[in-house]
Amino acid sequence: MISKYWKKVWFFLVLVCSVFGNLAFASEFDVTNYEVNANIRIDGTMDVNEKIDVNFHQYMHGIERFFEKFYDVWDFEFRTIYDNIEVIGDNYQNFDEYGDVYTRIGDANETIIWQDQYNIDYTTYGLIRNFSWMWYSELYWDVIWYEWWTNINKVKIQISLLKSYTWFT
Repeated sequence: MISKYWKKVWFFLVLVCSVFGNLAFASEFDVTNYEVNANIRIDGTMDVNEKIDVNFHQYMHGIERFFEKFYDVWDFEFRTIYDNIEVIGDNYQNFDEYGDVYTRIGDANETIIWQDQYNIDYTTYGLIRNFSWMWYSELYWDVIWYEWWTNINKVKIQISLLKSYTWFT
């Protein structure tokens, strides 16, 4: 039989782990709105605008946005090029590291808490894959970086063709 002392210790440990465990894994910010507008041109390149509304839970200098350069599809490796990455209205720096591109948005001398919006423009090449032996093409794109460990409350993605066309005739 377990004594009252050990029951109290057990209850205290469970309480501490549940409270502080959640704090340890909490994200520093939430994305309240993530809006992506993409226009595919006839040559297969794509012009993209992202509007990211962020709610910070603690003082931070900004966010990092990652862009994946290599995709593996059916044991084929495809390369995607991200060009002209610009953040409108904020300080930013683009880095090419670990085979991917990431953009650090914010100011090292300024901290932000509560809400901020980031507006990112870029052009991609190589997202449309032509599988001529299978008679089709596909758009393969991780719109939102899969290693971004945060809550994303609302997402709107709009992809438009600037001209109607067929890849294979």
